[in-house]
Amino acid sequence: MNDERQEIARGAEAVLYRATGEDGDVLIKERVPKSYRHHILDDRLRRQRTKREAKLLEKARTVGVTCPKVLSVDKRVQAIVMEFIDGPPLRQAANEVGPEERVRLFKELGRMVGSLHGKDMMHGDLTTSNVIVKDGKLHLIDFGLGFHSTNVEDKAVDLHLLERAIDATHFAFAEEAFEAVKEGYVETLPDAELVFRRIEQIEGRRRYSSKKS
Repeated sequence: MNDERQEIARGAEAVLYRATGEDGDVLIKERVPKSYRHHILDDRLRRQRTKREAKLLEKARTVGVTCPKVLSVDKRVQAIVMEFIDGPPLRQAANEVGPEERVRLFKELGRMVGSLHGKDMMHGDLTTSNVIVKDGKLHLIDFGLGFHSTNVEDKAVDLHLLERAIDATHFAFAEEAFEAVKEGYVETLPDAELVFRRIEQIEGRRRYSSKKS
């Protein structure tokens, strides 16, 4: 791999770099040390989260969810080297296509989430910024907050976070977009109705809390 790399994003947990590998550009996600944590605890947390994210990415691909291919894991600096997906985020692409294509994209996103939940994988940060559109195909990225769970509540929270992200970011067509997500979700998750009902309960609890405060 070319030693030269370009920083393209910096978040609370990691720095993203773009570099050139043997077969083209790659993305390096390096978890940065946290000085406010004890170094032994920090090392353990970074190691666990890096390993978990790499495994989630690999498993997601086995169930048909398109996401970056993991090329290697550097345990010295807790970094994942993965395929670089070159394309705009769905957050941008959804505003640049017609209604029919937009519905198709969000329905496909629903299928992807349903496939993950069907294998008890939670993404943890479902937003349209974490979906890349390349040649009309969706690629789900950033499993840094992902985890495994058989709990219906966790699946409902995961999907509900996506609903709220769509409401906040795509308010002009939010209802239509999330309906498309639900249509796709039903196609790949047999118990989708249980998740939808739990989302209603979550919304009810949220409204009740808001009234009390």
